[in-house]
Amino acid sequence: MNRIPSRISLITQTINILREDLKSCAEFLPSERFWADQLKVSRPTLRAALAALRREGLIRVIPGQGSRVVPQQRPIMPRSSSKVVGFLSATATHLLPTSERFFIGELRRHMQQAGYELQVFADGRLRWRRPQLILKNLVRQRSVCCWLLRMQRLPVQRWFADQQMPSIVVGSCYENIHLPSIDTDHRAVTRHAAGLLLGMGHQRITLLMRQWGLAGDLESEQGFREAFQTSAHSGAIPSVIYHNQTLEHIRNRLNSIFYSKNRPTAMIVSHSQDALTALTWLMHMGFHVPKDVAMISRSDDEFLSSTIPQLARYVSNWDDFARKLFHLVIRLISAGELTTQKVRMMPRCFKGETLAKNLRGTVATRVDVSKHHPIWKESRRVPPGEDGEPIRRQTRWDEPGRFRFP
Repeated sequence: MNRIPSRISLITQTINILREDLKSCAEFLPSERFWADQLKVSRPTLRAALAALRREGLIRVIPGQGSRVVPQQRPIMPRSSSKVVGFLSATATHLLPTSERFFIGELRRHMQQAGYELQVFADGRLRWRRPQLILKNLVRQRSVCCWLLRMQRLPVQRWFADQQMPSIVVGSCYENIHLPSIDTDHRAVTRHAAGLLLGMGHQRITLLMRQWGLAGDLESEQGFREAFQTSAHSGAIPSVIYHNQTLEHIRNRLNSIFYSKNRPTAMIVSHSQDALTALTWLMHMGFHVPKDVAMISRSDDEFLSSTIPQLARYVSNWDDFARKLFHLVIRLISAGELTTQKVRMMPRCFKGETLAKNLRGTVATRVDVSKHHPIWKESRRVPPGEDGEPIRRQTRWDEPGRFRFP
């Protein structure tokens, strides 16, 4: 007997489309009006499709919030017989900060004691917008039981998440990337640093950070702005300036902010190398640290202990960091999955000698040090204005010089 062909109903087609779109949706689904306009279907048809998805357990209705996407449990990874753990980095090992090289050494020691070998794979092409082919060839050629993704960008994290490969992000994950990760709590660190400076009376604080937009940097900016939103200092002005890691660009960005009308009295720097550049630039231009500009670094490195003045910074325990990552790797290899998706560590705040209270009413005088006479000066001290800040009247300058503070 011949079977009678049947048409696929409009509701079934809508269910199939929505089921595929759920994989790329955020936590909550868009409104019914959005889906009806996108799919060109009526509201009753759309509601019937959503009801079917609810019965399948793919979405859940939360009163007052809408339809929430139910995260699907990842399948357990098949165990690999390999004893190699891959450390994937876009930066060569000899170019990494000293603290990170120490961390890799400690991690390798823990792995060797457990019978595993840590291999570092460094490839600058991982910064490309489409590194999928590079990753595919690398994974095919190497027999690795677990991958460690050091500060990788969104395309790399998304590729490993889509391939469901056993991997841990050594850094922070981007939004909607469900991979286990371990990192410094950059959001809490920057929020604490901004709160520390606000408590010292600083009203104009600048965050100097790199423009590449790594997940940890995005969290730092979020924490920085949160500190001002919850602060009792209503007149505080936050500012964020980005640079491309070159000395010339950092110099230009610092010039633009420190020779502006609202010159900052405090600065937070995201990376230790950039903090050293900013500190030497301030001293070269004649700013006294911390009398004129208070400064603190979000990260630490060995060379910062040799600066004069001692730079305030957040010091991480890299031995503890390596030990916790080692335990995560062993659990992932043994069980095939991790119940703990996010591990965040809070570093110790070392206040150093570059933090000081904001001294209001101090006005700078720019002088030529070699000839010992002023070539540019601001006006004498005047009573504060209505906003509590000294009113400045200044003339232009002609050439670089230094500042002297009475």
